[in-house]
Amino acid sequence: TLRITLFPYTTLFRSHSTSYIRSITSGRALPSMSEFLYICDYLNITPMEFFNENAQTTQIQQKAIHSIRSMPEADIELILKIIERIKGDSKQSNRKHW
Repeated sequence: TLRITLFPYTTLFRSHSTSYIRSITSGRALPSMSEFLYICDYLNITPMEFFNENAQTTQIQQKAIHSIRSMPEADIELILKIIERIKGDSKQSNRKHW
């Protein structure tokens, strides 16, 4: 079932009745596909991220993802190399402690 809290996002659903919004948040109804995609876009998440119950994305991670989406590919590659370097360095320092 689709259970999310939409009331902080009431501007998203100004054209819908309160009972319709409640039926979606309670799981009694589902939004249309176009409305669902609009919700995902509004929340700055992909449909896959919406349904991924195992992944918990923090606010800072969401902010980073949102920023990366607007960057040129070359800059994203540089950031990825920095992340991989940091992860590699932290693995090596963890090994030194053992």
